[in-house]
Amino acid sequence: MKRLKKPAAWLTAIFLALGLATLGNLSYAAEEPLEAKKDLQAASSSENVAASEEEKPASADRPTETAESQQTTTAPEPEVTETSKKETTEAQNSAAAKISNEGVSEKDVKMKKTAASDQEIMIEGSTLYAQGTSIVIKKDSDGKAYVFDASGNSRLSDTPVTSGFTIYGGGKNKPAKGNVTIDIQNVQVSRIYGGGFSDGTGNADLSGNVSIKVSGTVNASSVCGGGYANASKGNASANVSGSVTVDIPSVPSSNHGNLYGGGYAYTTGAYNASADVASVNISVTSRTYSLRGGGYATANGDGKASADVSGSVSCTMKSVDIREVYSGGYASGANAHASCGSITSSFAGSGNEVMIFHGGGDASNQACADVSGSITANLSNCSNIYGYVTAGGTASGGGSADVNGSVSLNVVNSVSPVGEQWGNLVAAAFHTGGQASGQGSSADVKGTCSTLYKDSEIVGTIVGGGESVSGGSARSGKISFSLENVKGNEYKGTMYYGDYILVGEVDDESSRSLAESSQAAMTVTNSKTEFLWGGLLLKGNSLSCKTGSDLIIKDSASTFDGIAHFDTLSVSHPITVSSFEPKSDGVPTLLKVTGLSAGKTAVTFHGSGAEQNWFALRNGTLNYNETAESAVWKIASYNTPSGSIAVQQPPEAPGVALENSDAGHFLTQEDREK
Repeated sequence: MKRLKKPAAWLTAIFLALGLATLGNLSYAAEEPLEAKKDLQAASSSENVAASEEEKPASADRPTETAESQQTTTAPEPEVTETSKKETTEAQNSAAAKISNEGVSEKDVKMKKTAASDQEIMIEGSTLYAQGTSIVIKKDSDGKAYVFDASGNSRLSDTPVTSGFTIYGGGKNKPAKGNVTIDIQNVQVSRIYGGGFSDGTGNADLSGNVSIKVSGTVNASSVCGGGYANASKGNASANVSGSVTVDIPSVPSSNHGNLYGGGYAYTTGAYNASADVASVNISVTSRTYSLRGGGYATANGDGKASADVSGSVSCTMKSVDIREVYSGGYASGANAHASCGSITSSFAGSGNEVMIFHGGGDASNQACADVSGSITANLSNCSNIYGYVTAGGTASGGGSADVNGSVSLNVVNSVSPVGEQWGNLVAAAFHTGGQASGQGSSADVKGTCSTLYKDSEIVGTIVGGGESVSGGSARSGKISFSLENVKGNEYKGTMYYGDYILVGEVDDESSRSLAESSQAAMTVTNSKTEFLWGGLLLKGNSLSCKTGSDLIIKDSASTFDGIAHFDTLSVSHPITVSSFEPKSDGVPTLLKVTGLSAGKTAVTFHGSGAEQNWFALRNGTLNYNETAESAVWKIASYNTPSGSIAVQQPPEAPGVALENSDAGHFLTQEDREK
């Protein structure tokens, strides 16, 4: 077995920071602001793009940009800022979203009342405002696409809908009432907003629910489930009072673009912008660039921007090849917030591929993208997880992406393979907790981080808690971590296995407390791994911490090279390791043994440098024997008299006994109570 050392996650970080959109052959959706797109593309070289295309784990028929997805309209797309795991780039944050309807004359504005309502749809140039009316957009007998009523039988306008159209379910600077359905039947359009548009000259709130569906074989280039509030002329409001449902069953001709479940709020001055919604249910299939479950809020001035989802967010990706999933909201700026109530994200179908997955919100530049409830992330039937998985929130620049409840990450029947980039072997990085970069940034999980890897091939760095970078806080309440039937992955005839770190990851030894939890436990069943570490990860090495950590090995089929920094080790059969580190110097790991009688071997260590007090036996004593190439700890006896926990050695070896006052340092609360 050959070890894949700290599987080049640092190289992937550099790769993502460069903004290379072609990894996995998924191109940037063209609807992002031109300024941001140019800045991002300028950061990457054609040589690196070519390398990424060749070396990413292969999958045939990857999507590319199409002419249809390159259409531009007067209403801009929320800028894509989530291409770097560690920090949102300055170029992305500064990309301005502006709207202009100048040049639209009165004769270009067409309005028609529907038969079922006294509300009117309105068309200004290539922008359609449904104004609370349910509509169907489909092709008529002449081969051109038009707007029909909800039944699809009555045409509401004689203006053809072209691929450059932007569609709003609400109104323009005016409120609307009603449950709105926007049904796009095999017609290419540029952008879809479920709510209304406000530039601050009027209220564009929608009182009702929103349902958006795009079917056929067209690209969903840009979809925003809520409204668009751009506070350029005053306080702008484009809220949706009810639920938002976005369903994209269309199999795209190239790839779907940027999909948002919530609303989009933007301000650069003193005015406020609000695009809140009540709840979100968003689903997509096939090739997709990015999906965001929550809203998008940017505040670059004194005004406030809000794109909250007050209730639940549900994201479903079915048989997808998707570059980026951001399950929560995104917020940038001290006065911006895009919070969510609770989040559930799931992969369904088969053959799912994903590069970046975030289960929570993303906050930068002192913004807030907290989750008030809990997060559940189900990565099932994924044939290729090849980048970063962070089940909690991500925060940078003093932002807050805390989870006030618990986080649950379930990776089932999936593969995280070994790949090759620029001659280096690389693999994915997983964190069940949050990721916080920079002092003042917070991505804490207040509740429990629960992790399950089951029936999967996993290679890479797998962390049960959060990651603290440059002083950010990524603490977890408690940690529960389980491996069930997990194996490695073969690459060019060599098997590679994952490194499992129970508590968290830091980039500086002095930052241990920023990624710790109150208690942590790891259970391993029928699994083969590289290392099992009970503390923290520091630049590829294990680091002990104050978190009480327990390791439970359930069967003899589970194997591993090394163990480090656990307080207790529960076994029911002999185990063998080739590397070991105790919790701390002079404090042994406490063995909890069942099913092994006196005289049986509990632990065998292959290698040199073993220390006799690495292990002690709960309610018993150990015999220790050491040779030049190995060391063995055997059960001597059980039920020693209270007063000491003894480690027995052959006569030539010195004895070691721990008095109760010392033993208390490594006993768990459960042990103390017993």
